Amino acid sequence: MSRTTSRTDNNITELQDGRKESTFRGTLNGMASYLDHVPFSGIIRIRDLMFTVEDPFRLDQGDVSFDAPDSVKSAMARAIAENKTHYLQTTGVPRLRELIATKLRNTNRIPIDDPEELLVTNGGIHGLYMLCMALLEPGDEVIVPDPQWPPAAGNVLAARGVPIGCRLHESSGWRYDLDELESKITPKTRVMYLNSPNNPTGGVLLREDLDQLAAIARERNLWVISDEAYECSTASTSASRRCRACTSARSRSTRSASRMR
Repeated sequence: MSRTTSRTDNNITELQDGRKESTFRGTLNGMASYLDHVPFSGIIRIRDLMFTVEDPFRLDQGDVSFDAPDSVKSAMARAIAENKTHYLQTTGVPRLRELIATKLRNTNRIPIDDPEELLVTNGGIHGLYMLCMALLEPGDEVIVPDPQWPPAAGNVLAARGVPIGCRLHESSGWRYDLDELESKITPKTRVMYLNSPNNPTGGVLLREDLDQLAAIARERNLWVISDEAYECSTASTSASRRCRACTSARSRSTRSASRMR
């Protein structure tokens, strides 16, 4: 065996043959143990595998089937040429937030009083992560749909919360049995996570579903996270009406609607 001499001042081990080997990894404790319970997304595994296959038929993630429009490419190139490459306001570009507020008022009928109520994130996962970190204490429970978009439970677990699955029933168009959902609520329940249109089922909650869910949230003093990333992916007019049922519960609701996941 090679004799080693350890220099602990800079975490470098010198082998007998003169080679040096870092022992930095061995000097640290492991990652936080609760992270062992956060599942690695199967979507990522499939996507990574997809890059090893020639001309795959993609079913790995909610990516669009077309390239960025020329207008978007031109705007990005122009921004680079104008040196718009530095830090901006943490909560998002003011003009963008104004436009989002206008869209929410006019299309979704959500009474946004001021763009200051909005926060622009780097995508759906980032937004959900921030919400879970802000809302949850260790052990708090979150009602999530089953089946679900995998990062939903993952972000709850990352915030040391407990995801509680509630079945979506195919026989009713992938909707909840609301009596069953209410039975899942315990004194530890903090949040209801709603995703409509749903990923992966495509099911859309009806207006009467949302009315009852809003009533449950008010009665049980629960936060509602409404994930509407696919609000435009429906042929019905329900997309522009979904959140109106929750408007009266707005003081304890938060809405995440990102196109990038």
